[in-house]
Amino acid sequence: MKKITKCLGTVVLSILVLCLISCGHDKEAFSQGDVVKKGIKINGKLLANTSEVCVIPKQVTITGATPDFIDEHTQDKDKGVLVEGRTVTLSPFVMGRYEVTQELYEAVMEGEEGFFSTPSYFTSDPDDTEKQELRPVEQVSWDEAVIFCNKLSEKEGLTKAYNIDKEGNEYVITLVPGANGYRLPTEAEWEFAARGGDVSKADWNYAYSGSNDISEVAWYGGNSDDKTHQTGLKKQNRLGIYDMTGNVFEWCYDWAVEFKDLTGNVVNPVGPESGLEDCKVERGGGWGFDDITTVCFRFYYDNSFHCYKNAKDRMLGFRVCRSIK
Repeated sequence: MKKITKCLGTVVLSILVLCLISCGHDKEAFSQGDVVKKGIKINGKLLANTSEVCVIPKQVTITGATPDFIDEHTQDKDKGVLVEGRTVTLSPFVMGRYEVTQELYEAVMEGEEGFFSTPSYFTSDPDDTEKQELRPVEQVSWDEAVIFCNKLSEKEGLTKAYNIDKEGNEYVITLVPGANGYRLPTEAEWEFAARGGDVSKADWNYAYSGSNDISEVAWYGGNSDDKTHQTGLKKQNRLGIYDMTGNVFEWCYDWAVEFKDLTGNVVNPVGPESGLEDCKVERGGGWGFDDITTVCFRFYYDNSFHCYKNAKDRMLGFRVCRSIK
């Protein structure tokens, strides 16, 4: 009888542990870099390259973290948002290990009025060993990326992270406090994850996400053959995240703000209520660039490459994250 009771207790404990792991929302259940979701299942199919990792195991504060690889003459765009003179406190969150793939985007947005099933420019001619459906989606506007996040939350049974209204032809989008659904990372979250998530480690100051050798971790102007590539083929960073350098630029939630305005003590910053030139932030560099693919380069407004939230570009995609309660 005691053996049966002990076995039942073990079974119950195992079920409780599995429940914690499956929900991925208990910050005490995971350590940084742990895979909290093996993949996203749509219409009964587990999609490849959709796993997620825990980025921060507990609330963390970053003070004066301007990277060592820049010098005093570097332009402000190259200094990131975790900079000297500013203190940023972030709460735990989960981030996709991969940029959103064409397969995932198509599966989530299928049947959505006004959206192409696969809006990408690169819809054919992958490299011989690569899978077309696992290339990153691009040519998606910021609004479309947000709508994707809400639709994915619906499919996963999570609370939507955004309120979305429409005024004329414009979407009015606001964050839902405390929601556990999918969303775009904030600029501070993106940079923290790209730099490996540990200010005490050498890779925090690497120029690229996971390496000081760009070719190890990125598809960029020097090796991309002027096109995107299957996600997850390059070296991952400390957190197990791929392609945060190169392949495609990635949308962040924040409206653009100039470097001089990145000051003070802030908790989970989401940017200003409106942005410089009405632009959103893009990070990470892309397949057509070399020198701006660093973890700290901020693409928010440039005469040659605008970041308006309705912009669609073949170098521009996104990845998703979600908050941990």
